[in-house]
Amino acid sequence: MMWLRKSFVHLLASLLLLSLLVLGVSTAIAQNFSKPTKVEGWLADSNIYGHFVKDVILQSDQSIGSSQQMSGISLSDTAVQQAAQSAFPTSLIKKSINDVLDANYAWLQGKTATPEFKVDLTAAKQSFAQQVGTYVTNYFSSLPVCTAAQAAQLTNIDPLSAPCRPSNVTAQQEGQMVQQQLTEGGSFLTKSVLTPATLNPDQKADSQPYYQNQKLQHLPKIYRTAVAIPWIALAVAVVTALGVIFIYPVRRRGVRKVGYGLVIAGVLLLASKFVVDAVFNHVKKSTFNNSSVGELQKSLTNFLGRAEHGVTQTEVYLAVVFIVLAVIIFVTLIVTRDKGTKTADAPVNEPVADAPAPTDNVAPAATKPVVKPTAPTVSKPKTAGPIGGRPKPGGPKRPRLIQ
Repeated sequence: MMWLRKSFVHLLASLLLLSLLVLGVSTAIAQNFSKPTKVEGWLADSNIYGHFVKDVILQSDQSIGSSQQMSGISLSDTAVQQAAQSAFPTSLIKKSINDVLDANYAWLQGKTATPEFKVDLTAAKQSFAQQVGTYVTNYFSSLPVCTAAQAAQLTNIDPLSAPCRPSNVTAQQEGQMVQQQLTEGGSFLTKSVLTPATLNPDQKADSQPYYQNQKLQHLPKIYRTAVAIPWIALAVAVVTALGVIFIYPVRRRGVRKVGYGLVIAGVLLLASKFVVDAVFNHVKKSTFNNSSVGELQKSLTNFLGRAEHGVTQTEVYLAVVFIVLAVIIFVTLIVTRDKGTKTADAPVNEPVADAPAPTDNVAPAATKPVVKPTAPTVSKPKTAGPIGGRPKPGGPKRPRLIQ
């Protein structure tokens, strides 16, 4: 039966190591992603809010059409980008993104049945269109009137890059036309009011919102399970550690085995930090460090780096805690080793009674003299004298004969 106990202890030790690793990784992820505050802080520090609007404009590859000879303006024009930055300030983008994050976290945490948010950018879009229209009017009014030859060549070009102004188009008309096109539609911000119902992964008119999507509707259950994993792993670690200690044939060796498990888990968590850092830096250099990457992609890379650092840093803290606990266990075993050895060597069935110590003001009891027993004396029998003779003096008298 001894081999069976040791086999079971080895199984529990393996489960202990696995539960400690799961505890470290799951705690690091839950600590950094269970609440929106850290995510919002990483977004702010990586300056995603500041580059969001500019990148959206650069990603718009269509131009606003014109019913006149001019085709429209390009959203990548410097003046258009400046107008967008003015109409959509960083504070507005930050508030809008944070509102979406808070609503989705409330949905994941079960506080609401569905995400509840509404981001209304209608006023900002109108301000953007007005600023661009005003700029087009001012620019167009400063241009000279085109000649017939120049007018024949002005087909499908950007009005902000036109060298002259057609005689049949006024600056006010061109500015109002551009403003109307930006307000009513165009390739920039086609949906000025964003709600959970307007966001869908398939980008189709008849598709379901993302929170009703077949792949995403189970996210709340997955989220709550992920948040509970650290507590489950902690309970398993405690139970398996107690099992190793109390089932092991020698309890002190069981405690030592638990210490070894803590050390191995701590070292593996420390090693994972360096491995993840190396992999992330390799991907970062090979993917994002080139001239074609925009500012938003660089900010997104910065965001991912901060998230990776937060997770691995928490793992390092937990690894240090595991190693410190192991050191405490080993030091305790060393300190108590001599005591445990003496206790093990002491006879079990011969308790040693301590002599009572004499107390003050109490006279010691008088001791009686010890009398040594003496051997009994044996008297030699006296022999009688010859018949008819005289008895020896001091001897027994001779009986007298009766005649």
